[in-house]
Amino acid sequence: MEILLTNDDSIDSPLLKLAIDFLKSAGNLKVVVPEDEQSWKGKSVTRFSDMVMKP
Repeated sequence: MEILLTNDDSIDSPLLKLAIDFLKSAGNLKVVVPEDEQSWKGKSVTRFSDMVMKP
């Protein structure tokens, strides 16, 4: 099973590690989270700066 785990609270979210530990045994887990908190930015648009993904 392919599992994608995301959040908008950043990598420092207190429950992220718990969710990862729980889900990693259920299938192929990929985690995509922002470096900084992005809460309440669901409709924001990035026009003037680059978006960068880090492994």
